[in-house]
Amino acid sequence: MMETPLPDQLPTALWEIAVLNLYLGSVVLVIGLIVVAIVIRKNGRFVLSKFFMISTLLIVISIPVSLFVWRIWDLEIDIMFGPIHLPTLIAILIIEPLLIKLFGFSFIFEKNTDQFPSDKEIEESIQSFIEIPSYRKLTEDIIQKTADDDLGQLVFNNIEILMEDDPREEFDIVNSLSKGQQMIYSTFWVEAEVYNGGFNQFYFNPSGVFAEMAVYGFKIIGADDLSDLMEKANTIFIENRDLLEAFNDGTAESFIESYKDNPLNDLDHIFNDLDEQIDIKVLKAKYIRENIDEFIQ
Repeated sequence: MMETPLPDQLPTALWEIAVLNLYLGSVVLVIGLIVVAIVIRKNGRFVLSKFFMISTLLIVISIPVSLFVWRIWDLEIDIMFGPIHLPTLIAILIIEPLLIKLFGFSFIFEKNTDQFPSDKEIEESIQSFIEIPSYRKLTEDIIQKTADDDLGQLVFNNIEILMEDDPREEFDIVNSLSKGQQMIYSTFWVEAEVYNGGFNQFYFNPSGVFAEMAVYGFKIIGADDLSDLMEKANTIFIENRDLLEAFNDGTAESFIESYKDNPLNDLDHIFNDLDEQIDIKVLKAKYIRENIDEFIQ
């Protein structure tokens, strides 16, 4: 008896392979998106538009990369390590750090230098962040017991807690606080943004509304050079506002393009050099201790 030959198997459509790959790598992708969210939050405030752009690019780029890794996979171990799809994991480990760096973020607070922080600096930074407590109400006793290096962050954390149940706009809330609290909040965002993406990122993000407040903030703690530099940056931004704001359309391409021939770029290096000379944490701590009534509730 003759056997009936099986019909030729139709080739699997590429989109079906991509969907299967996306399904197998879903656990890794979710972890990758969580990491993106954590990195953005640790670098300052959470910016939804940047999270969306990085996440979209991460997913779109990881699919062909992981498919390529899957295609050339010749290791004896299976491509699935429990729920972890190894080709997708390899793709994420390659792509995610590049995207995060491209958008001006870093895995810790770091200055815009050509050198990466040492393991010790990373450990100290993370440990310091974990150990600084947050209080809804600051007292003289709490402030006096806090080290100079942690005092500015302590006050900043307190301000953020005070904002949680306040329906007003962020700037309106800060503008109603004491001059010392305004100094802490405004200069914090200047430092955080400039260290990660330069003055261009500071004005590009909502933090730019604190630009004038930061000039006075640096001035009252005695950081006159930083105050003058901040004032110069404000002047340059105002003179080039129309040109720079034309790039602010919410896309990653425009944000990257905004750095080309940007007159603010040169100020980033000056800011970093001044910070090397000025112990800003000590200056802030000195002001807080000498004007403690501005910070206690």
